[in-house]
Amino acid sequence: MNYETIKYILPNPDGSLWVAGTSYADSSPAYPFYFVAKVSAGGTLDTSFNGTGYLFFEHTPNSYIIIYPPPFLQIIDNKIIFTYNINEDNNIKFYIRRINSDGTIINTLNLNFHVDETMFDFTNEGLFITQFGKLYKFLWNGSTDSSFGNDGSVNLGYYPSLRKIDNHLHLVDERYDTNKFSLSVERRNLNGTLDTTFGNNGIAEITLMENISNPTQNYFREINIHKQSDGKVIVGGIMGVGSTYKLVLTRYLNP
Repeated sequence: MNYETIKYILPNPDGSLWVAGTSYADSSPAYPFYFVAKVSAGGTLDTSFNGTGYLFFEHTPNSYIIIYPPPFLQIIDNKIIFTYNINEDNNIKFYIRRINSDGTIINTLNLNFHVDETMFDFTNEGLFITQFGKLYKFLWNGSTDSSFGNDGSVNLGYYPSLRKIDNHLHLVDERYDTNKFSLSVERRNLNGTLDTTFGNNGIAEITLMENISNPTQNYFREINIHKQSDGKVIVGGIMGVGSTYKLVLTRYLNP
């Protein structure tokens, strides 16, 4: 193989590392690979993972790697969640690989759309995704969860970033009014309903700019959503105003 590129590193408490990246087979035509590897604290491959220290996920020669967003790793209930986008035979697909710590693959989800890493989160039951103006919940067997929202989805009408914190989903997006530009944080229960204890019936909106002639020229990007040690929720990102950029941080009570 050649062209190995590390895209994501996730440290473990014992000093070992989970590593994810991309590669191509040393063949003609070159097959694109995505890989997950475990590196010991001493810097060698940890062969307790798959017997070799790594797993490769091979795709057809007619596929090519999508650079952005890069592969993503997360540990949920001691399971490795590995996600990536790929153009496979001219179809953009989103793969979710669920892997045991010994390298055995539990299951694989294959969804036919492109997903940014800010648009999904997990529980031990399955996967939440915002896509096409909707919020979906997929079970690990690949089907939508009919108990969530309206037969597996909630119609949002906008395209937010998503993060699960405790037992709630937080959805963050920009909002435009006649002469103002706002940041909206919407909080939902894990069944898809709005959590009315948060903000105004489940939605907290902060005006970032007002009395402006064309609010649609502004935007909010690079959104991050986290919980502080005291339980408060922090939302941060970059607000663009024409060619000017500003860092925005907001903090919310987490009832």
